[in-house]
Amino acid sequence: MAKQKGFLKLIGTYGDVTFVQTADGFIAKQKTSVTKSRLMTDPSFIRTRENMAEFGTAGKAAKLLRNSMLATIKAASDPRASSRLTGYMSKVVKADPTGARGQRKVVQANLDMLKGFNFNGQNMLNEVFNTPITATIDRPGGKLAIDIASFVPSAVVTPAQGATHIRIISAGAEVDFDGETYVSQATVSDPIPLNAVPTANIHLENQVTAASTKGLFLLAGIQFCQEVNGVAYPLSNLSFNALSIVEVSVS
Repeated sequence: MAKQKGFLKLIGTYGDVTFVQTADGFIAKQKTSVTKSRLMTDPSFIRTRENMAEFGTAGKAAKLLRNSMLATIKAASDPRASSRLTGYMSKVVKADPTGARGQRKVVQANLDMLKGFNFNGQNMLNEVFNTPITATIDRPGGKLAIDIASFVPSAVVTPAQGATHIRIISAGAEVDFDGETYVSQATVSDPIPLNAVPTANIHLENQVTAASTKGLFLLAGIQFCQEVNGVAYPLSNLSFNALSIVEVSVS
């Protein structure tokens, strides 16, 4: 794969070379002589088929997790969040201790490998919001909560251009990867001015099924807002927002 340079950017196919635009810019790819039929049947491509199958499993699981908290994630993710999460989920699939190659799946005990994942790779939560977040998952009660002690916004927040306020966001999800179902809830704080006045303590709690046996995920994040006539509106540029998986419970 090669990158195109110069002022003339090509899109389309010329001979055996296809020119496409990606998140990394304009690239050129050479056509392969391997047909889909051969790829799916030729014994020499068995490892490729196994990898494809497990990548598909990871992609399906990552999509289910994203969908469980879609609105919250969409408001604080970069264009690569989907592919990056699939990459993390691929590690979960490969950690399956019993499945044969090509048949490994998401094992709940390995889901804690997703803890610390940032949906916005350009603005990590601990870099944008530099204050401790206490994450608690009460599985018997089905309560997923974050607590943040009083802080001075101007001292711990890396501000976005044009922002006058922030909101703290939390989301909790119970995800059944085998049954492809989920239960989730999101909560958000009142607008907090980006000034030097200490805040009150913050507690945000999300409710899922009590005594669930499924994987539980707790997210925390920060959303930038601009106040206009007494109303705090989210910035139209969502790239400044940050969101992370701060806790996972597998049993």
